[in-house]
Amino acid sequence: MTTISFLEEGQLNDIARAIFNCSEGKDRALAIRLCSYTTRRGLHFESSARIPLLSACVNRCSIHHTCGPFGGLEYQRQLSWNSLLISYVKRGDLEDALALYHDVQKDRSVLLTGKTFVALLKACAKLHDIRTGLLLHVHIAGSGLLGGDQFVGSSLVDMYAKSGMLAQAQQAFGRLLQRNVISWTALIAGYAEHGFGLEALYCFEQMQLEGIHPNAITFVCTLKACCAIGSMHNGLAKGANIHAEAERRGMLESEITVGAALVNMYSKLGLLARAQVVFLRLPMRSVATWNALMMGHVEHGDGENALELYDGMQDEGVSPNIVTYVCILKVCGIIGAIKKGQEMHAEVERLGLLDRDLVIGNVLLDMYVKCGLHGFAKQIFYKLPTRDVVSWTTLIAGYIDCEYNQNAIDLFEIMQSEGPSPDSTTYICCLKACGSMKNMEKGQEVHIEIERHLMDIDASIGNSLVEMYSKCGCFTLAWEVFDRLDVRDDSSWSALVAGYNEHGLHEEVLRCFDQMHLHGISPNAVTYVHLLKACGSISDVYKGQKFHMAVDRQGLLEKNLIIGSALVDMYINCGRLAKAQIVFDKLTVKNIISWTTLISGYVEGGQGDEALKCFEQMQKDGYYPDAATFVCALKACTSIGAFDQGEEMHVEIERRNFMQNFRVGNTLIDMYVKSGCMYRARDIFNKLSRRDVISWTTLMMGYTLSGLSEEVFATFNEMIGQGINPNPITFIAVLNACCLRGLFHKSQTYFSAISEEYGIAPSFEHQACIANLLRHVGELDKGFSIFGRNLSTKVFDMV
Repeated sequence: MTTISFLEEGQLNDIARAIFNCSEGKDRALAIRLCSYTTRRGLHFESSARIPLLSACVNRCSIHHTCGPFGGLEYQRQLSWNSLLISYVKRGDLEDALALYHDVQKDRSVLLTGKTFVALLKACAKLHDIRTGLLLHVHIAGSGLLGGDQFVGSSLVDMYAKSGMLAQAQQAFGRLLQRNVISWTALIAGYAEHGFGLEALYCFEQMQLEGIHPNAITFVCTLKACCAIGSMHNGLAKGANIHAEAERRGMLESEITVGAALVNMYSKLGLLARAQVVFLRLPMRSVATWNALMMGHVEHGDGENALELYDGMQDEGVSPNIVTYVCILKVCGIIGAIKKGQEMHAEVERLGLLDRDLVIGNVLLDMYVKCGLHGFAKQIFYKLPTRDVVSWTTLIAGYIDCEYNQNAIDLFEIMQSEGPSPDSTTYICCLKACGSMKNMEKGQEVHIEIERHLMDIDASIGNSLVEMYSKCGCFTLAWEVFDRLDVRDDSSWSALVAGYNEHGLHEEVLRCFDQMHLHGISPNAVTYVHLLKACGSISDVYKGQKFHMAVDRQGLLEKNLIIGSALVDMYINCGRLAKAQIVFDKLTVKNIISWTTLISGYVEGGQGDEALKCFEQMQKDGYYPDAATFVCALKACTSIGAFDQGEEMHVEIERRNFMQNFRVGNTLIDMYVKSGCMYRARDIFNKLSRRDVISWTTLMMGYTLSGLSEEVFATFNEMIGQGINPNPITFIAVLNACCLRGLFHKSQTYFSAISEEYGIAPSFEHQACIANLLRHVGELDKGFSIFGRNLSTKVFDMV
């Protein structure tokens, strides 16, 4: 039997320090020699030095060599290993704890305590390491602790529940000899966390029937379960009952987490007023409580109130956390509050969160994308220390939303070579870009990539492929993909219908509906929108009315605003303005789209006065015009000569910063051109951040109408110099300018350029301009040499 020797404390400390330094310096050989020396001499360290020393060198020395200096007496050895495993878990070294457990459990002489098993199960739950969890379960059962130690039993239930193995959690729970609030709550939390709200609430009821009182965590979990079941299973009523029970037990006054959970439940179920009442009654409001109420407002489209809550939180001295910043940045993106968003950006940068938390980076990126500030979004993207698939996809989707489809494809190609593997959402975005650009070649490349990299092509990918081929006009390939889909649902049919509509094949849209009907598929809201559009395009009011009745029967008019607008648009396109007004008046909910559709209908129908009456009524009813509405209203002003009213709208447009929208700018130019106010037209033109061929042509038409031929030619040359190609109407403006000045040879140069330089087939309007000029200069005979005798006769008849 080895004699136990004790050296002076200073000498032991020197040895301990040497082992520790060897371990830290990765000198494994010397560490083992020192351990062997202490083993041979029978030396044992005091408990105060044992655990940190063992922790330091266990990874460098074998268990055999390490045990000696820390053991000696059996109970001391057991205590050392149990203490070390628990200390690993406590300080968050979970993987090291489980790795050490796998080594220790090979030594059958080491007996683990209940506290150690609880710590190790906790580590498995956090890491979702079910393999080690199953091994621990066997080990615990063999040690006889499963029935006798309720903390071990509860931890086992918790481990299975958090790992999503709810059947095993229920089995482990059922085998417990004693059930307490901890074990019940572990099971309830597992069901609630994984979306099984009804099961969680059933457990809550059973627990109370057994006479076990819920604690704060139990209430939090059950309230989460009420959110999970929603209104479908009367989640609100159940949540209200739990609220009453929590109030009766005084939980709202004593437990911050219960108050936050209540606010969160009412917010997510859409009862923001009730959430506010609970919120204001709380004796103390934590950052989680503020976040819950803010998120509720965000999820139900009330971004302005969310921002007000954020300001109130700061006034109360509550510091925001990462969830707060994520929430507010989302709000800024949704409502376009760019100034507030940039303030949040500066705060996030100041706190260094952008470097530490990728979620913050992705939300900030999304905020800039939604606000249309792609330059800032790109800067954030390349500034992120790491970029995951969400980062790449967010920027790609942002480009697509603003119709920068080529930028999206270019970024996707960079992602393929430099970034993470695309996921389903990324591929769907790229297919959308290819469809929008009618770039079938790239679409087919993406299709091949999808087949190569995705194990399972789900319905959303399949439908996106159908839509891409349809929008590219390749209906053979669209039908091939369609026929291979495992499930052909209403979304699949909608994808085909959208393509036919886009290519003007409106009869095919209606034939698709007939085939859907034969297959027993009912159209969804999107399909009905396309069907109504097709009816409007071919003025088939009879079929349109049939779809109207079907929509009414299904109650879709009450549920879907877009269908209401599509119905109004269909009747307008069929020339039934009175019917369109009746449908509009019956809409239970109107939005800016439905108002704009009606106003546009009156404008296109030549009823500018009625259009302006609608515009005024819309504002009285509390709806703010958007860019599209202003375009329609300005056209109405132009059509009836209400230029004073148009100028008033101009002031409002400037105030609301809609001049950034080039369609609004073009319409304003057109209004001032037709009112004869060319200096105002030119001023607006100069302010436009983006000019297209319509902007230039409208200005040129104005100069022509004002007899300013030289300005027409100068503007034309300026446009060509900026790389903008003319359209047929541009040449009408230029040829008319030539006619004003009798510039026959100049007109010939422009007329030749129409087809020779720009590939535009000259129209009768172009020929009429030349004929008019020839008549003015008395050179009608030249028309026969230019157009040919037969065509010349027709042209001259026109002028």
